[in-house]
Amino acid sequence: MVAPIRVLQEGAARIGAGDLGYRIEVRTGDELEVLGDELNRMGNAAPGVVRRSRGEGGRTYARARAAVDELKGLSEVSQTVSSTLDLGAF
Repeated sequence: MVAPIRVLQEGAARIGAGDLGYRIEVRTGDELEVLGDELNRMGNAAPGVVRRSRGEGGRTYARARAAVDELKGLSEVSQTVSSTLDLGAF
């Protein structure tokens, strides 16, 4: 359980910091894998959103900014979850 959460935490931090090519590899068959896939999907979509924002003006930029803020929020949640784990129990 700890290893996938750490992978998600690192991946969310990297994608949230702008490393949009980074991909999260979590194969747990549960909600953690779904979260990793969603973060990857957001990372995949971000460059297109940024490109469109240049052509469409501020409205699209605001959506791109919201997506980046959401990635940062997911990174913070991941960090919070991992900080509550009792790693000494493993």
